[in-house]
Amino acid sequence: MGAAGSLAEMTRCLEAGADDYCRPRCPTEELDLRLRAIFQRINADPGRRADIGRAIVRVGDLEIDPGRQEVRKRGARVALSPTEFRLLSTLAERAGEIVPARALIARVWGTQYANESHYLRLYIRYLRQKLEDNPSEPRYIVNRWGSGYALDGTRPAAA
Repeated sequence: MGAAGSLAEMTRCLEAGADDYCRPRCPTEELDLRLRAIFQRINADPGRRADIGRAIVRVGDLEIDPGRQEVRKRGARVALSPTEFRLLSTLAERAGEIVPARALIARVWGTQYANESHYLRLYIRYLRQKLEDNPSEPRYIVNRWGSGYALDGTRPAAA
């Protein structure tokens, strides 16, 4: 168990599915702002509320069902945190296209996190660990350096 407020503790919480992390003794004003931002993301984004009824997206061996908030790989269900699912479904909406990093951050965490690219890198890593056969040679979630990320199932599987 990491010390309260440490990077290890923050990583543990985010890996467990937390949307955000406040260090101990966080000023109440900051906590209030963070909570308001979360509620704004939930309530103000009509795309998030319209997930039910959207078509299932198939990319390679992956099947992403926004209505059920479910992901399957080769038919087996893959457990994702809510944040991981938001990130993956955002990529799935534009499967095969490069989605700029800032656009992903704004959609998943909110515009106030525009300069917090470490969140995006961390959650991309989590998704690769859960979805890729070889996370160090990704087939599905690929990086276009300097541009963003794409959900692309056209790459051949690693040998």
